[in-house]
Amino acid sequence: MKIRILVIAVFVVLAIGSVFQIPKLRFTFDFEQFFPQGDEDLEYFREFVKAFETDDSFMLIAIKRKNGAFDQEFLEQFHDFTLKTRDLPYVLQSISLTKIGYPIRTPFAITTIPAIHIDDPTQYAKDSARVVNDERFKYNLISANGKTLVIYLKMTDRMSFDQAREFVNGLNALVAQYNFEEYHYMGRPYFQKELIELQMWEVAKSALISGILVTVLLWFIYRRFWGVVVSVSSILLGMLLFLGFMGVLGRSFNALSALYPVLMIIVGTSDVIHIMSKYVDELRKGQPRDRAILTTIREIGLATLMTSTTTAIGFLSLLTNRVTPIRDFGINAAIGVMIAYATVIFFTTVFLSFFNAEQIAKIGSRQANWDKAMLWIFDYTRLKPKRIVLVSAVALAFSALGISMITTNYEVINNLPRDGKITGDFHFLNGN
Repeated sequence: MKIRILVIAVFVVLAIGSVFQIPKLRFTFDFEQFFPQGDEDLEYFREFVKAFETDDSFMLIAIKRKNGAFDQEFLEQFHDFTLKTRDLPYVLQSISLTKIGYPIRTPFAITTIPAIHIDDPTQYAKDSARVVNDERFKYNLISANGKTLVIYLKMTDRMSFDQAREFVNGLNALVAQYNFEEYHYMGRPYFQKELIELQMWEVAKSALISGILVTVLLWFIYRRFWGVVVSVSSILLGMLLFLGFMGVLGRSFNALSALYPVLMIIVGTSDVIHIMSKYVDELRKGQPRDRAILTTIREIGLATLMTSTTTAIGFLSLLTNRVTPIRDFGINAAIGVMIAYATVIFFTTVFLSFFNAEQIAKIGSRQANWDKAMLWIFDYTRLKPKRIVLVSAVALAFSALGISMITTNYEVINNLPRDGKITGDFHFLNGN
């Protein structure tokens, strides 16, 4: 009894420690990391960046007025907004049409005239015609219909997530000071903040949905409150310890992060069901709880160890891939598989030892029906091998056809939420 309480206490402490480590999890956003290391094109790109700097350290802010941008009150607000964007954190330069002038030669010197005479509405028609027909400005700093003006912000290179969030929050606060009818963003800091927050939400959402579905499934399997509690608590504890361990190691999560909760639940559920089923079988044979647990660990513990180890090795084989996020996924997934196994073999077995068979699972007509179904499948596979081969060949041919239709084309828009503001901003600025 003392050992069991000690084991549970150790896992409780580990769980509490993991809760404090989860905020340390780092999420990354960098499309460059999805290029294979050592690739000639990647090396050429990096040399180009060293010589000419990156071309994505910018922000575009589109401000739209439905009745046309050439209105004095709107232009004055837009110009004031342009000037104040220079004070936002990590902004190196701001450019808009209200700050640009045309150079002209006079008998005395070269001077400039503004692209837009903000203080002289009588020249708006001429200014509008000139800038809209100027290929340097159209689709860059002004839309073709003259209803949208764009501010270009040159940003600090290689901004972190915290820096991007600080900048976007400051930008939102600044925009709120004006009564613009419509505004849209595009740029690396904005995408970085939105996509990383989307990653965080996807991890939480996938964990929640998977957890609910597994709980429902386990209820249909065991139909006992404590059977579901033991199973779900073991699975969730394994996931919590995995996230805490990732925080301790300082591992970064990327676009593949949403797969981790699903992976942990799949592996944890498999291990839990094997252990609990064997334990219940041993109890129904008349074994006392302690001996039933020992038998379960000896017979099923080794089998689950082998499956977990081979699964982890399979994930570690991704280390041969040259794409960094895929290698990281392999390492993290292998760690997760072994954490799930350790949680089940120590915590679950100790937790189970407090309950008898009737508290864990209910045996009734459903179990008998399940046994009959499994027996029918066994007999069918034994007696109808040709049919199985035929069906397998058809499935293989269908799969081969599907594989041939897979495309590797990649577009940024495919990673954006279908109805999110960032998606609307992306379409607006690409369409204007």
